[in-house]
Amino acid sequence: MKRFAILATAIVLVVVAWSGAWLYAAGEIRRTIDAQAAADGISSPRLTCGTLEVAGFPFRFDVTCLEASAQIEDMTVDLAEWRATVLVYRPTHLLAFGRGPARITDAFTGSSSELSWEELEASVRLSGWRIARASLTADTIAWSDTLVGQSLIGSASHLEAHLIDMPDAHEPERGVSALAAYVRLEDVSAPGFDVAGGEATLEAELTGIPDDVRAFGDPDLLPRWQQAGGALNLVGFRAQAGEQFFQSTGSLQLSDAGLANGRFDVESRGILEEIGDMLPPDMRQLILGNPDADGTYSQSIGLTNGVIFSGMLPIGMIPALF
Repeated sequence: MKRFAILATAIVLVVVAWSGAWLYAAGEIRRTIDAQAAADGISSPRLTCGTLEVAGFPFRFDVTCLEASAQIEDMTVDLAEWRATVLVYRPTHLLAFGRGPARITDAFTGSSSELSWEELEASVRLSGWRIARASLTADTIAWSDTLVGQSLIGSASHLEAHLIDMPDAHEPERGVSALAAYVRLEDVSAPGFDVAGGEATLEAELTGIPDDVRAFGDPDLLPRWQQAGGALNLVGFRAQAGEQFFQSTGSLQLSDAGLANGRFDVESRGILEEIGDMLPPDMRQLILGNPDADGTYSQSIGLTNGVIFSGMLPIGMIPALF
């Protein structure tokens, strides 16, 4: 009987301790999210929830934010609901879900748009504090201009996007890592450009980034990336609809002064005919190049200390990024 009493007491103490730890962690999660409501929306995003719930006891943390609003400088995104789930025994793996539509407004330009979807899911898995994999998938996506009425800008039947750690590029002694990116859009339509049934894929590599996700909110992230010799390598981007296509490869780095340096090679077919009226005649050849025998346009766009070159001719300027 005495042994049973001891065992029962031990179980009660474990349950009480576990419950206390869970309640403390849930409170910290709530306080962290609530603190984002006090952010200035410039140096860090300002996030508010009409209703915030933290549930899932005893083995999960289920965070639900209803009537969510996020402000980043002049842009505000309002979302009906987002949810995030983390298992207690797997704290480095987060699952998130969003219920749309998302309403996007820009106070500077006065623009207003809406993004809708079905089955939006996201996940982030860490290795220590380094991103091991981050993924986003969604179906039946539609982006509409809602400034006056509602006008469809573009849609896609499916989106998938992934960021994957590149272990061979991890340099723990320097605190830097690299990510490979892959994005795919299926059944793309854009009525304004007479595009239907298209698809687009992007493959890129981002090197020299911090190997600690807690540093991603650092206001000096871009200078830190530049000092680490970071680069954005566009392995390949291709968008195609029927005989029309646009594709590009290239790379980008920043100078000590935050000015862009790099080079991008572009090829296209049928694009000039669709957007020709949107470009001044003297700019069309500079941006898209000259056609070959089968109607494919080719051009090389260079960046030197922020100056954009078409071949050897300067055609624009990108201001310093920091």
